Amino acid sequence: MKKNLFAILLISLFATFQASAFTVTANNPEDLKVVVSGKKIWFIADEIPVKHLCIKVTNNKNEVVLEKCLSSKVVDWSLNLDSLKKGDYTLHIGKDRTLKFTH
Repeated sequence: MKKNLFAILLISLFATFQASAFTVTANNPEDLKVVVSGKKIWFIADEIPVKHLCIKVTNNKNEVVLEKCLSSKVVDWSLNLDSLKKGDYTLHIGKDRTLKFTH
């Protein structure tokens, strides 16, 4: 039931924001799905396996413009992009994973 409700929410998110989805492997065996929309970046895990995962967004000058640490105790697994100017950014997930996006 929870998975069906979550799937409906995810589909509506794609339709509303015309988002792009990417699958990124976190520092654990489970996959962490990353959805970049016009207003937020959502981090979605089938279960909450991450004990501590730091997320950073850098601009094209490699300056950190957003930062958040996720864990199983954090309720909001998203980053608000409202404060970012238009441009190209890189999302750093943990130590090894990166994802480039345009805002």
